[in-house]
Amino acid sequence: MSVLIINDNPESQRLIGDYLNSYRYNIVFSTNRKDGFNTAKQISPAAVILNPFINDKSIWSIIVDFKNDPETKDIPVILTMILEEEKVGWEPDVFDFVLSSRLLRVSENN
Repeated sequence: MSVLIINDNPESQRLIGDYLNSYRYNIVFSTNRKDGFNTAKQISPAAVILNPFINDKSIWSIIVDFKNDPETKDIPVILTMILEEEKVGWEPDVFDFVLSSRLLRVSENN
């Protein structure tokens, strides 16, 4: 099973990739939105782990691209980011977030 990581930060790629490799996921990396989007269409990953602050497009338009395309709309997109404001994750269609420094899943009811 493949997981696509779209992140332009090599340290974040390594951290997330190492964690997922320990669960035997096949990890595919991309460093920009365009290549990541095309790769997702080619490999149909089980999930996309996305740093929404990659330099080539705004945060929510990347998610909109994935959710509006028939080939990628059903692929779960997981956002990873380092921010001081945790509530930034509570935007449309985003209901969970990961604290990447500890790789913990946090769930709340809005």
